[in-house]
Amino acid sequence: MNGETRLPESRIEIYPSSLGTADVLRGPDASGLMATPADQPTITLLLSQPGSTNPTLLQSIVISGNVKTISVTVKKSPEGEFEPYNGGENIDVTSGTLSFTDESPDGILVYEVQLTLVEPISSDAPYAARLQVYACVNGKRFTGIIVLSF
Repeated sequence: MNGETRLPESRIEIYPSSLGTADVLRGPDASGLMATPADQPTITLLLSQPGSTNPTLLQSIVISGNVKTISVTVKKSPEGEFEPYNGGENIDVTSGTLSFTDESPDGILVYEVQLTLVEPISSDAPYAARLQVYACVNGKRFTGIIVLSF
């Protein structure tokens, strides 16, 4: 690894778009995704290059903020549909880390991952979610909030 490169904003989708751009998620000083459960916020990360036939090895996502549970879907082929991760069950992320090493110690191969914030820890406050992704692209580890390390 010889540096960090951010995943381009064009490969980070936030729904609803009125909640902001990728920069609300990036880094420890970011405000976080200021959304409530009524917004049904979803973050889609296009981890592999558009048009690429090379998937990304997703190892973990660190989630900080007022987030208790999320649902996760993944796209395992370039033209495929999103498939539920964890049997479609909501995942408790109060520990701060969502590990994808249950199926394989290295992680899972995906093209995209979609996170839907389901429940906050405190219902009196917005999610204020921030993300940090750990993955490996083309054999090179990438770490950081949607930051690629090569």
